Amino acid sequence: MWRIDKKGKFSKYNLSDFVVDHFTLNKDYEQTHLTLLKEHKTAEKEYPATFKTFRLDGNIYFWFGLSIQRPSLLEPTPENTTISAPTPSSDAKRRMKEIVNAREDAIFHIVEQADKRHFSGQEFIHFNFFICPGDIDVPKEHVFLSLPTKGPIVSNFHSAELIAYRQHHVALTGTNKTIVVTVSRHYGKLKNKILTALYDG
Repeated sequence: MWRIDKKGKFSKYNLSDFVVDHFTLNKDYEQTHLTLLKEHKTAEKEYPATFKTFRLDGNIYFWFGLSIQRPSLLEPTPENTTISAPTPSSDAKRRMKEIVNAREDAIFHIVEQADKRHFSGQEFIHFNFFICPGDIDVPKEHVFLSLPTKGPIVSNFHSAELIAYRQHHVALTGTNKTIVVTVSRHYGKLKNKILTALYDG
């Protein structure tokens, strides 16, 4: 895991061999912390530190960044969902109707790359997570805010003239805020399978 400052400089945070259970964002959007699994045990968790978010122009908050060596490290999105439950035949129709009704107005977010070309071993994927007011896009100058470009984090990095990226908007229920996830593909070899970057204010 790495810390990043306002100038984009990375410094290593002293954690190794850990699994992130989840990120928690405070209600004021100004602080966040990670919950880690101890030695990969789901019953044991710890909080390593509290981090600040990075407030940008337009009341946009940078939450955290995530870089991944290759798409196979991501969890696949199933094309079909199968629900199986023992049901008496006399009540099957009613229960099926309730399941269908429960899915009404549901929004399923699938994060996709901006282009569909083949992924090579000399490329990596980069995600940024922002908290935005309303349904606005993150300005391009912030899209690559936590992108690793130098060693020892990444080797052979070079920037294409035009980097394709995509933004995904996820509404935060009960607020006027939106989580905006940006995803982009970059040339270079990432040292770690997964790299997490949080702001060091």
